[in-house]
Amino acid sequence: MGSYPIEEWEAGAATVAARLHRGGRTPMAANGMAELDPELASLVQVLARGRFYADDVVDLKTRALCTMACLVAIGEQPYIENWMTNAITAGSTVEEITSLLGQLFVYVGTPRAVTAYDALVAVRDRLAAEPAS
Repeated sequence: MGSYPIEEWEAGAATVAARLHRGGRTPMAANGMAELDPELASLVQVLARGRFYADDVVDLKTRALCTMACLVAIGEQPYIENWMTNAITAGSTVEEITSLLGQLFVYVGTPRAVTAYDALVAVRDRLAAEPAS
């Protein structure tokens, strides 16, 4: 088996976490995997953030929008809101996300699209209520 640049991925993961999450910790970090198998949860984040999201071949905003679209397609509500927030933090606008949700409606159907629109309203309202940083 080959060697992997784990230190590089760890550094990339930390950079992406700092860009997307104030304090470097995602709200989705409180889950059963993180509680019961923290080493695996950490490794997943190093791989996801450090290997993929930190890779600048595709910019972070585009990756966040793609992740959000995938989650809309599979109907994962808490993760949809998290990745909508990440997309906005990475530079997307509510208007861009709204446009994508219209396109996704064609492919994923009414229930998932309406759920995603509701998630975007919740994210927009939550971000508007946060103090400016």
